[in-house]
Amino acid sequence: MSRFKVVIHFLFLALFILVLTYTCTVKAEVVNSIKARINGHIITFRDVEIEKRIRSKMPVTPSIIVTEPLVWQMVDNYLLLLESQKAPGKNIEEKVENKLEGFKGRFKSVATYDEFLAEFELTEDDLYQIFKKRVLIEGLLRNKRGIWVDLLKGEAKKNPELTVSIKKKGSTFAKNMILSSCTEDELFQIKLERTKIKLREKVKIFVNSGSSVNER
Repeated sequence: MSRFKVVIHFLFLALFILVLTYTCTVKAEVVNSIKARINGHIITFRDVEIEKRIRSKMPVTPSIIVTEPLVWQMVDNYLLLLESQKAPGKNIEEKVENKLEGFKGRFKSVATYDEFLAEFELTEDDLYQIFKKRVLIEGLLRNKRGIWVDLLKGEAKKNPELTVSIKKKGSTFAKNMILSSCTEDELFQIKLERTKIKLREKVKIFVNSGSSVNER
């Protein structure tokens, strides 16, 4: 092999390695930006950061007990959103507008609100859609609450010593709780956790928690 051919061979080899390295790097960056995937729906790192910022500005819902990392909460919320769209309820637009105005009012000024939008490259319509999803999920849970509580009260009445233990990835809720001793908020949460488990079983879920990847 001539010296020229040797040089060309090594140049092509070096170029191949460079392209391969770049491709792997880009692929890794794309994977790392994906925090979760539920069937074809993707939750990105940006989505999680936006959710963190919104939650930091919103009042906590006392009846909902947070037991899991945020990304898993967002997975469950997406599944609940799909359920809520089967019967979306009434006055959705008005409720979304009220929630959106309340959110805006938690910023010190219009300028700080605009900075929030600019930081995450959000439009007003983007934020409207985010809050619309929250309103739909809240409506679903509000409609189900009484039904769920009565259902579990019936279970407790049949068997006062019945204990429950929710086994759900990442959850710390409902470890050997006596059903008949639970408050209505706890009964609601137990049924909610059971519902989330059933919804998860119907789909393929991938979660990238940073230190590990969970796939089911």
